[in-house]
Amino acid sequence: GASETAALGDRLASTENQRLDVWIMYFGLALNSPFIGYGPDGLVPAIYGDSVAALISIAGRAYTPGVHNHYLGFAVRYGFIGLFIFLALLLMPIICAWKVVFSKVVSEADKKVYIMPAALLGIVILEGLFEDNVGSTGRGTLHGIALGFAVPLVLVYGRRLLNEAGTDQLERKK
Repeated sequence: GASETAALGDRLASTENQRLDVWIMYFGLALNSPFIGYGPDGLVPAIYGDSVAALISIAGRAYTPGVHNHYLGFAVRYGFIGLFIFLALLLMPIICAWKVVFSKVVSEADKKVYIMPAALLGIVILEGLFEDNVGSTGRGTLHGIALGFAVPLVLVYGRRLLNEAGTDQLERKK
């Protein structure tokens, strides 16, 4: 709305371009539409309003300041419900990776192979705290591709390693 546009104007006129200021602005926008957000192209309507966003879509492209936090950008686009679902999807492979890496039954050789995709996933997740690395354009990036491959790889391969290690452990006891 108007207050967000004024804040954007003030920010652009300033020589300081602080992430904290941007995060505060976007957090306020997320609170304005907390459940379902503003949609995949939500940053433009969130800042300028639906009517101006419609006009901009006809005329060209609007400037929106980078949110510099993937999770906050996700909350603006898809609401806190969408963010919760996304975080739950990230939490599953993180828990699995934790179990594999600290398992006493998974071999060290398997852990050495497994650690690369798990580390890649961890890097992309941590980088998301300081950059809108996956959803900055709404079309995806190299980070999005890495996240898209790392999540199922870490989860499926990790479960397989745990299952095989558990089966081997049971066979040794017999």
